[in-house]
Parts: sequence; structure tokens; C-alpha cells
Amino acid sequence: MDCKEAKVRLVGLLTGELSRKEKRNLFAHLTACSACSQEKEGLERVWAALGALPEIEVPGDLREAAISTVEETFKVEQTDRLQGKRAWEDWFPKPLAAVFAGLAMAFFSLWVLRRVTSFEQIDHEVVIHFSALWTGILVAIFLLACGSLPALSSKWLRASRIGLLSLGLTMLGTLFCPKMNLIEWWEMLPPGQLLLTFGKAISHGSFGIIYAFLPFFLALLIFGRRAEGELVWQAMIAGAVFLLLLLPVIYLQALPLSVDVFFSWAGGSVLGALMGALSGAGICRVGSWKLAHGT
Repeated sequence: MDCKEAKVRLVGLLTGELSRKEKRNLFAHLTACSACSQEKEGLERVWAALGALPEIEVPGDLREAAISTVEETFKVEQTDRLQGKRAWEDWFPKPLAAVFAGLAMAFFSLWVLRRVTSFEQIDHEVVIHFSALWTGILVAIFLLACGSLPALSSKWLRASRIGLLSLGLTMLGTLFCPKMNLIEWWEMLPPGQLLLTFGKAISHGSFGIIYAFLPFFLALLIFGRRAEGELVWQAMIAGAVFLLLLLPVIYLQALPLSVDVFFSWAGGSVLGALMGALSGAGICRVGSWKLAHGT
């Protein structure tokens, strides 16, 4: 349960409308979140003060007029919202938009990877199977990001958006690199040459850390401030989504080189995503605390 949902449940807690499971989840969140716990105490004081007020008899005609006005306003707003939603989705439904977005991202990413990967050294069927599988994964993540899989909670929707943005930043960074394999380019740079003295596994693993950390960290800074609840846990979920998208990309680029390159690069990327999750969540938490305290 995140802060937004907890605040909605607080009124239900005071009115006794929550189920046992909802109460258990709410109290678990209140134990870990001091802000929501303080808001609960404030609501309890307000609730107690309202309960101490003497009852006032509302005239019947005023009650009926107020209820009628509220119901009519609610119906108009709901009708307008549904009509607007239908009008947009009639032209371009969300699932269809997600499919097109996934196909576009796959096409762009494969075009970028073609510039830095020797596809001629890879079996043609492997490239076709990889492209089809990875396109399917991208479409599934886009479906999740646009909310077309309602069975999952909102934290997965946010995590998928962070993962997709991280992949997009990775592809943009790769686009501006020289037209050569990224590992070979890394080994030409002074840091890569220095780390090669400690072994190729250390050098390639270090590159993997940078390769995953930078885009994921930036994506967390963009979306993480909007997150509510346990930032570290949500960052970890987003990191898992990002790695699901990134590891096939690493595999394709490392395939013409060797299996050892893939494992070193992939291992470093996992560590980079973990470091990005912890550092990004930490900075977002500090920023949220300063904003809440006006500093």
C-alpha cells in the first residue's frame, strides 16, 4: 500500500468500513510511514472534535435540494468523462497504442544496435528470433505502462514506465557512440585501458555498471519524485523491469564476441541497476523530505 491509497483508507478506518485485510495492510503502512501516521492522528482528533458537536436538525427541503444537486453534478461529470474517454479510445484504444509504441521502440532500438553490432557474424535465424521475442517483451511492457493490465497494482505501472524510459535513454546514448561495438570502444578509452590491466572481466563488468547505472538513475530522478510509499522497493521493481529489457540487448551485442563478455557485461549491469535504484531512491527521498519540510 502506498501513501495515496493509505490516505483514502484512513476515513474508512475511522468509520469502521475496512475489512480485516485492509486494516492489516493500512497499519503495516502506518508503521513504516511517519507522515501517514501523523495524518491519521490528526484525522482522529478532528473526528473526535466533530463527534463532540451537538447534532443539528437539517430542514428536509434543504437536505433534498443538496442531495439532488450533488447527484446531478456527479452524473454530468461522469458522463462527460466517459464520453471523452470513449471518443479518444474509439480512435486509438490504449492497447493498440501500446502495440504500436512497442513496435516503434523495437524498430528504433534494433536500428541503433545494428550500428554497433556485427549482425553478419550472427546466425540469421538467431537475429530473427531475438527480434520477435524482444518485440513481444516491449509490447507487453508498454501494455503494462499504459494500464491495460489492470490486475497489477499502480507500482508496476510506474516501474514499467521507468524501465522503458531507462531503455530509451540507453538507446539514445548508444546512438551517439561511434559505429563500433561498445565493448571495443570502451577498451579504447583511458578508463577501459586502465581497467584492462586488472583483467577483461573487471573492465567489462565496470562498463556494464556504467551502462546500466546512468540511464536508470536519470529515469528514477524523472519519475521517482512522483512515487509514493516505499521508494526503494518501487525502485527495485523498476530495476527488474529495466534489466528484463536490457539483458537481451547486451546478449545481442556480446554474441559476436564471446560468452565471457556477456556474463561480465550483464553482471556489471545488474550491479549498476542496483546501485541506480538505491542512489536514485535515496535522492528522491531526500528531495521529498526537503519539500515536505520547506527546506
